[in-house]
Amino acid sequence: MDTKERGKEMAERIQRELNFYNGELPEDVKLVWQGYVSALLEWSLIEVSTYDKLLEMLSFIPRGPVYSIMVGEPGAHLKLESEKN
Repeated sequence: MDTKERGKEMAERIQRELNFYNGELPEDVKLVWQGYVSALLEWSLIEVSTYDKLLEMLSFIPRGPVYSIMVGEPGAHLKLESEKN
């Protein structure tokens, strides 16, 4: 399976989740999907443009725990949150 096919499959799977939850994913489901999609990007299994499109579908939480994992700094999302206050 190439990166474009994989991206298409992920979009279809996310859409099925959205349909199941009537268009709004619970936060825990959204975070799991964000982590899954981020791992696909990190391992070059999807393109950056596909990653961006999939995150749009998920209503991406920009500074959630997935962010901390992606930048390799545990708790980075918490530090950013405390800096806002």
